[in-house]
Amino acid sequence: MTTPENSSHSDTAGRDRRPVSLRRRALFTAIYVVYAIGIVWIGLYVIAMVRFNASMTGKVDRDAVWNVFYPKVEDSGVLDQQISSRDSQFDVLLLGGSVLEQVAPFLESELKQELQRPIRIFDFCRSAHTSRDSMLKYSRLADPAFDLVVVYHGINDVRMNCCPDEDFRDDYTHCHWYRSLKNRMEAGTMNLPRIMLDDFGHAVVELGEPKKDLIDFGRNIKTRAPFEQNIETIVQSAEKRGSPVVLMTFAYYLAPGYTIEKFKNRELDYGRGAYELQVEVWGNPEFVPRTIDAHNEAVRSIAQKYESITFVDQSRVVPRDGKHFTDICHLTDHGCRVFAENVAARVVEQVAVSQPKLKAHVNADDSPDH
Repeated sequence: MTTPENSSHSDTAGRDRRPVSLRRRALFTAIYVVYAIGIVWIGLYVIAMVRFNASMTGKVDRDAVWNVFYPKVEDSGVLDQQISSRDSQFDVLLLGGSVLEQVAPFLESELKQELQRPIRIFDFCRSAHTSRDSMLKYSRLADPAFDLVVVYHGINDVRMNCCPDEDFRDDYTHCHWYRSLKNRMEAGTMNLPRIMLDDFGHAVVELGEPKKDLIDFGRNIKTRAPFEQNIETIVQSAEKRGSPVVLMTFAYYLAPGYTIEKFKNRELDYGRGAYELQVEVWGNPEFVPRTIDAHNEAVRSIAQKYESITFVDQSRVVPRDGKHFTDICHLTDHGCRVFAENVAARVVEQVAVSQPKLKAHVNADDSPDH
């Protein structure tokens, strides 16, 4: 039987033990957290060493940095292959975002049919990539002379405007993606501390969807000049290498009465396809079309300066309706075919001028008896 004295003694002992137990639990938790962070940290270094061929300090060569940011360049095999405009194969380089990536198989099929030659497509396109990414990827190549370089940009650069004017940078390093690439190239490292301290602390925007508190800064179009510079750099580089360029305005369709609610509820006349994204993925629906128009003006300006360019005014020749578009810029299968036919027709016209044999083939196709 427990006496009052024993009960009092037991309660006192319990009270004495509780703080010790809590302190131990807190200490154990702290040790566990440090242990877990250490394991993750070591794991990241091991990944860096294996995936990026880094040393224990995180040091890597520039090729490894390039391959982290633009793996398609290495994965395409173009760095290890002999690209020549003098062989029987028609080599095509694609530089753009998700729309050109979506159109790639249609374009390959159309060119193969029209040119009657083996076609090899090197697809460097990637969702969210801007004109600057394409310029950087093309600069990564030494000097292959592609039979054709196809460039299609206009909407992804729109996101770069979603920042205060004072933060905007012409090289887009106000965006984490480009700042990180620049820092990694300068430092020659892929270690986590540098990425966290150097990159995230100074970046204003991300490569993807703009932050809601920044979206209205897109009212002021700041990308027109750098967009033009990026595209023109590609054109100039292609000219030096002897590669013809197909340059296009950017086709888009903002459905009448657009609201995000109507888009999500499928109340607009957009068609169905692999991509169906609301306009807000790129910015304010009021500003996105105006900014694309500014970029298209830049493309037309460049096309007028270089006679070697094969120009396709897709924004004027692709009908703006739900039969061709699944959202403001992505295409239905029918839209992809129309897009590819527009390119192939202009390419055949240009190639036929310099290749009489092909010209004869084109004329035969156009004859009434064909």
